[in-house]
Amino acid sequence: MMCTRPFTTVFHVHFPKPSKYKDDPTIFAWNLYNEPRCPYSQDQSATGACFSDLQAWTAEMAGYLKSVDPNHLVSWGHEGFFKFDSPRASNNPFGTPSNVQSGWSGYVGQDFEGQSAVPGIDFAVRCCVLLLTFTYM
Repeated sequence: MMCTRPFTTVFHVHFPKPSKYKDDPTIFAWNLYNEPRCPYSQDQSATGACFSDLQAWTAEMAGYLKSVDPNHLVSWGHEGFFKFDSPRASNNPFGTPSNVQSGWSGYVGQDFEGQSAVPGIDFAVRCCVLLLTFTYM
């Protein structure tokens, strides 16, 4: 699906002090991915499959990473969008509180609450999107 090869970085040996990254105490955490997205669609059946796929992939990779490196934290990296049917979806950017469905951000496969609850995920970070409008005179 998203990852075509196993986590080789965990077993990488770095220099000048030869040790595997999985044994390196200076590494804080592993980040599974950065801003994963599915093709935008307001078709809830297609979107639902995308959410399910991302959830399953996150669970599989977090479990695998924890099995080979139990000494480091694991997280995932995305903007923190809430799924379109979440009570918190009005917090997503690019929609309006009165019309959550108008924003694309709830339909790209990210589910902050669901993916944060996956076993093996130790912490989550939610980005704050600041939209500024400047008027030049």
